[in-house]
Amino acid sequence: SAGPFFTGVLNICAANAIGIVFAAKGATITRNQLIANTTGLVLAASSEHALVYENAIQDNQTGADIVGKSATVCWNRFSNRQELTGGGKYNVMEANQGITAQDVPHPGTSYFNPPTVANPHNERVIWQGAGKSDMPMARHDISIDSGGTPMDVKEVAAQLLAARTANPDKVIVAKLTGDFVVRSKEGLNVPSHTCVLLYGTITNECIPEGTHRLELVKMAGKGCASFSGGKVFSATKVYNAFTGMKGNNAFLLDGVQIDLSSPHGRVGSQSTNAVSAKQHGGAFVVRGCEIRDPGHRGVW
Repeated sequence: SAGPFFTGVLNICAANAIGIVFAAKGATITRNQLIANTTGLVLAASSEHALVYENAIQDNQTGADIVGKSATVCWNRFSNRQELTGGGKYNVMEANQGITAQDVPHPGTSYFNPPTVANPHNERVIWQGAGKSDMPMARHDISIDSGGTPMDVKEVAAQLLAARTANPDKVIVAKLTGDFVVRSKEGLNVPSHTCVLLYGTITNECIPEGTHRLELVKMAGKGCASFSGGKVFSATKVYNAFTGMKGNNAFLLDGVQIDLSSPHGRVGSQSTNAVSAKQHGGAFVVRGCEIRDPGHRGVW
């Protein structure tokens, strides 16, 4: 049984009763091969806040038994006789190869399969919450093209909200193409249960007066929210480029370039945070991003 703050990296656990069992707090289990065991991985009832990331969990009788709390199990490869058992509380299975919503023990564990720029899949079910009454949520795709001139993100936000309102039982998958600008203090508010893929740029042109704290992209809703790809740029001070502050969702920021450099050779735009997770509830994943020169904190 792994102790607190256990880190298991680049191991091969094969032909055991259990490949890895974890029963404490704060484990990181990444890039291991758990192969041909009776059970590849056990997150015991006493486990909390485990990160299980980029493992090969294959050819086991049972891939993983998840009965702990608040685990994030993401970007793993599963192929087992039975993929998952357990359920636990507040766990999330995110972007795992070989796992469908039907494989996830329910209630207790959420399923999140966000399309990203690196993997813009067409799979139908994107999300299922962990609650007893939560049902699988299929996708509703929309495309927003800025055309020949940059589009204000207020218009993008309005279209996202309209799609969200018209499809209350689906996850909005929004493909944004072209150049977009922030011209007002509202920024881009991404609704609950929405995945955004940006093939282009978002540039800040707003300099708010007084004490207003400008946030370029807000992802603070419920359920699930993701933002993938593109470049977000501001040469002037912002409070947060991306924020999930006070949200309660499975949050993914994936493959985004965030550039908060100032002109004329100065160091940083003196922005507060490139990415803020302050007071956020739920799994918060920042993956494969490039964060440049905010002046203060890259990720808080």
